[in-house]
Amino acid sequence: MYVNGLKAALKSAKPPYPYIQRSPRLMPEMPEGEKAIPNPPSAASKPTISWLGILLPPIMMSIISIITAVIGKSTHMLLSFSMTFVSVIVSISQYISQNKKFKDDTELRSKKYGEIIHSIRKELEIAREQQKKGMLIMNPDPTECIRRVETIDRRLWERTPQFNDFLSARIGIGTAPLAIKINVQSQPLSIDSDPLMSEPQKLYDEFSLVSDIPVCVPLFYSGTAGIIGSRSEVLKNVRALIMQLATFHSYEEVKIVLVYPKEEADEWEWIRWLPHVWNENRQIRFLANDKEMAHQLFSYFYDIIKEREQRTSHDKKDTPPTPVNLPHYVFILADIRLIEDEPIMNYLAHNNQALGVSTVYLFDRIEYLPKDCQAIIELAPKSGHMLQRSQGSSPMPFLPDTVSIKDAEQFSRRMAPIRIKELMISTSLPSSITLLQMYSVRTVEELNVPERWKKNKAFRSLAAPLGIRTGNELISLDLHERGQGPHGLVAGTTGSGKSELLQSFIISLAINFHPHDVVFVLIDYKGGGMANAFLDLPHLVGTITNLGGNQPTVPLYPLKVNLRGDRQFLPNTG
Repeated sequence: MYVNGLKAALKSAKPPYPYIQRSPRLMPEMPEGEKAIPNPPSAASKPTISWLGILLPPIMMSIISIITAVIGKSTHMLLSFSMTFVSVIVSISQYISQNKKFKDDTELRSKKYGEIIHSIRKELEIAREQQKKGMLIMNPDPTECIRRVETIDRRLWERTPQFNDFLSARIGIGTAPLAIKINVQSQPLSIDSDPLMSEPQKLYDEFSLVSDIPVCVPLFYSGTAGIIGSRSEVLKNVRALIMQLATFHSYEEVKIVLVYPKEEADEWEWIRWLPHVWNENRQIRFLANDKEMAHQLFSYFYDIIKEREQRTSHDKKDTPPTPVNLPHYVFILADIRLIEDEPIMNYLAHNNQALGVSTVYLFDRIEYLPKDCQAIIELAPKSGHMLQRSQGSSPMPFLPDTVSIKDAEQFSRRMAPIRIKELMISTSLPSSITLLQMYSVRTVEELNVPERWKKNKAFRSLAAPLGIRTGNELISLDLHERGQGPHGLVAGTTGSGKSELLQSFIISLAINFHPHDVVFVLIDYKGGGMANAFLDLPHLVGTITNLGGNQPTVPLYPLKVNLRGDRQFLPNTG
């Protein structure tokens, strides 16, 4: 129920926000270290046999024995032939034995080395699958991002500046080096062909790269990144990039600033729901689509970055940048016309990530990118290449992630109401608080005004909640003479909030005390602007403004009569 116009003075609260408590991030197990692939042991020398060397001596000995026997009529010819035959048999037997040993040694060498290669292969297979699984957990596809937001998954907003992948955003699927470094030893020069010598290189070629793995652009370490190509492909891919940033980074630590052409308004309407595009007190939304809005936005951030520059001591030559300035602002500049002649571009066009700034350019051609752009992503239908200039590597091919406007809208709307639940009491005052939040209710009905009127006794205390102090502790003002009253003064400069304070206190008194116990006479010398908000309040018995001529005597007369009657009545009651 609403009490005689009280609805007009109070605003209904929205349903409670879903809260998430940021828990410790549990990193998936990832392979690391090095793995050396040994060369096969030296091969045994294959035995050789010279039939000439084996047969020629016995033949010559036999000829000599025959000649000697004929001339000298020797009787030892049979013995000579026997010895010759035995020597031939022994030589052949030795060859057969050596050849068998060679085959046995070769088979044993192949078996033992094959077991080593098989064991290393198993280790590398496990490492490859472990890396792929871990990377997909840390950098899931857009569908998984939507699921984590819809279920308010524990892993939502899990990245903090302490992690190396802070501000790393997945842009697609491709190949990446295996996390384990594979070392292949140099091989000695060999004349003979040895099939085992090629096994280390085969293993390296098979496992040095991991396919179907997330490809990410490190926006913090790169500082500046450019996405070029077909406009439709660029917009579909950058939606996926923004979704990654919003899924893994909280709105307290990462803010997204978007400048886009007005003709693309339908393409960007979805992003306005993200909590990352608001300032801390949700008074400024970091979106602009015309020159005037962009200039105002850039001027706002120019002062912030300039102040950070003055207080940040950082030697770019000796110390790698670390995310010390938070929140980190990710500027997404989608219209080259809106960034021209803006002083802030002296910061955004260079790598000033140490100041808490990263920039993503969305242009058609590489010619429009600033010269210091570190990561260049070129997109085509169903293909893309990323070049990281700081690494001096060749372009990395990948299959780009794409997100439709419908999915992006669903994602951002689901994320819009989610808030972070703080475990520790804040030592600073909140920037603002509504009346209903102060009373810890969601709707006007939950105030239960009639019950408050019955419970509170004005003759004992006129205490009414006025606001909160540090630690969300309620603070009240009691105008009773036994409290802090009966008189009071509110002082402050123009625009400091004197009128808002009085309005809040009037409403708070009306909530807690019946019109028979507390009434208001409002004297408003601002043309009635403040008093008019309470015209339907049952406690209001009169208003005085600077526009009313001689009217002040009208509302004050019955009040004077009432006070005179009280003075005459109270002494007689004891």
